[in-house]
Amino acid sequence: MNEPQTGRSRGCFYGCLIIAVALIVALGLAIHAAHHAWQEELNLHATLYVIRHVNHFVQERGRWPESWGELEALPSSEGRGFEWTELRERVVIDFKIDVADVVAQQVTEVKPIRPNGYAFAYWKYGRIEELQESLRKTIPE
Repeated sequence: MNEPQTGRSRGCFYGCLIIAVALIVALGLAIHAAHHAWQEELNLHATLYVIRHVNHFVQERGRWPESWGELEALPSSEGRGFEWTELRERVVIDFKIDVADVVAQQVTEVKPIRPNGYAFAYWKYGRIEELQESLRKTIPE
């Protein structure tokens, strides 16, 4: 009379197994998304720092930098929070720009300094406009 209900037990086991696998997959996806968002945040802050530092360079030297070495040699007006090697990995700088082109571009089109990979909307923080204003002062009239 007390026969085991193997079909029902097996169904419960497989149901629990499916739920456990789904939870593990969901957790893995959440960790991946959090890591990706963290990298985007780091790229954003690295890009904003480099834009500010290039702006400082332009204000001090009256021209666009020719290399990372020139930027590294200029004392920072604020704390970095990043090593130069990490900044070089996270940010791309085009050292061969036409200043007049950069000044004429819309903020969202300015690409001589950009994240190397995904980043949040770095152009929304006003740093590009500040850089463009500094560059305008270097163009002979």
